[in-house]
Amino acid sequence: DNARSARDQDGNPVMYIPRDFSKGKNRQDDALSETEAQRQYGIRVVRSSLHWEGGNLLTGEEVCLVGADTIAENRAQLGLSRREIQACLEAELGCDIEVMGDPEEFGINVDDEIKTRSGQASFHIDLDISLLGKFGRFRKPRALIADPVRGLELLPDLLKQKSLFATHFVDPKQARQYIHAEYDAYARDRFPKLLEYCEALEKLGYRVHGVPDLRINPKDNLFRTVNLDFSYCNVLPGLRKNQASLLYLPWGIPALDRQAESQFIKAGVTPIKATKESKVSNELMKQLGGLHCFCAQI
Repeated sequence: DNARSARDQDGNPVMYIPRDFSKGKNRQDDALSETEAQRQYGIRVVRSSLHWEGGNLLTGEEVCLVGADTIAENRAQLGLSRREIQACLEAELGCDIEVMGDPEEFGINVDDEIKTRSGQASFHIDLDISLLGKFGRFRKPRALIADPVRGLELLPDLLKQKSLFATHFVDPKQARQYIHAEYDAYARDRFPKLLEYCEALEKLGYRVHGVPDLRINPKDNLFRTVNLDFSYCNVLPGLRKNQASLLYLPWGIPALDRQAESQFIKAGVTPIKATKESKVSNELMKQLGGLHCFCAQI
């Protein structure tokens, strides 16, 4: 989340990094030194004039999706207008900007830079959206979007997984009841924003495909002994043998993984498991990050 591959005006590869990380997010250790990064990676580093995190920027062939919180945070920190921030991002990224979510819903304590409210469905849009590119007969752009309704339909299969409920501070029966309620509540909370995302993508000409999604609000999640967040949008789309493909992390919940793969195929991409060990996927997600969070596409 702290660097993006890009090209400068002359077409040379560069590493694009944010202005810095907000103090209140405990991410100062993630910040990159321009000099050290250039020495380590042998590539020129370009520092943005704006605050951002890579999980809140999703670049397609013709547009870059930017999470509303990124717009609002720069407005609060730098005193710029929304129009100025968007113009700056468009100049730096070299493409049109489409804001996902509502910047007016964002709240931040400027003194310690801690976010108090979000205008997004999740803290990063790459947890809810994946841009797959243009392919197929009519070269229509495709996208994935998190669909908690599909997830809740498969909840009975997840609740049968004994290992998910055996190690909490309450007995397994109570844990199932609490976790079930948390899935329902967070799905209801997120669904209106996800519908807005879907409508915005369709207006941009995307064919949108929903993938199952079951998550608990990270602010309220007291069950951190095991991963309870199952999302299929934090993926790496690309080409394999010149065919549209997608690398994803399987969670080891058969019904969820099968449903996701079915939706990937309907979207026109070949699903490829990044690992056969679901433990790897689940350990990453316990840190609130998936495949897109931990990798960079070049």
